[in-house]
Amino acid sequence: MVFRSRGESVRRGGGASGGMDLGTRALVLGSCALAGSWIPLLNIVAFVAALMAIGFGALAKWPTGWITNEEPDPRRAVWGIALGGLAVAVFAVTAYLYSRGGGGGLAIP
Repeated sequence: MVFRSRGESVRRGGGASGGMDLGTRALVLGSCALAGSWIPLLNIVAFVAALMAIGFGALAKWPTGWITNEEPDPRRAVWGIALGGLAVAVFAVTAYLYSRGGGGGLAIP
């Protein structure tokens, strides 16, 4: 078994991450969460994705770099955090409106 330093063990564009850094993951999850947060039952899954986007974005902005050797894209991380936060807000508004009975034209007897 050959031991390698942390910098030698990371391959660009391969591995389990598929070449995506944490900033890109945050952006993709934030975009998907915002798109799904408008749909009544899908917004629960979108809420979890929004929390993951905020988490991945925060980890990508972490200053020490102890989480990964990949260079995170800080702009994508910030956009992922912003879209995740917006998706959480849309989820909260949508959940509130549907809990009040304003089902958007859905008449439930």
